Amino acid sequence: MPILHLYVPIDTPPPGLLEKLCAGTIRILRLPPNHCWAMWHEIAPHNFFRPGWSYGSEANGPIVILYCKNTYEADGIEELILYLRDTLSSELLCDPTDVYVAVQRVRPGETLVRGDIWRLRENA
Repeated sequence: MPILHLYVPIDTPPPGLLEKLCAGTIRILRLPPNHCWAMWHEIAPHNFFRPGWSYGSEANGPIVILYCKNTYEADGIEELILYLRDTLSSELLCDPTDVYVAVQRVRPGETLVRGDIWRLRENA
């Protein structure tokens, strides 16, 4: 289950943005419904230094950390990164070059999912 963490010096996301990001993630990675979460993390004015950021401006390019299983195909992850860039730059009205996305892949045996340790199984 992919989890998106968005770090931005804005108190709340535009309406519907988190749902849109999850829907796109589910579509691109071909996941069942509700298998993506997104969290918006407001960064207070005194808690960041990033040239070009101004607290409260939607033009701030977000920092996005995507946690996902290491079994997703590289092509799908690349498509997802570009989708996140394009969607966030469009919705936040920021320059696409200001959107930062990093992927952190999790491995079998190191992740608790739906109450159980996720293990890689053949044909699963």
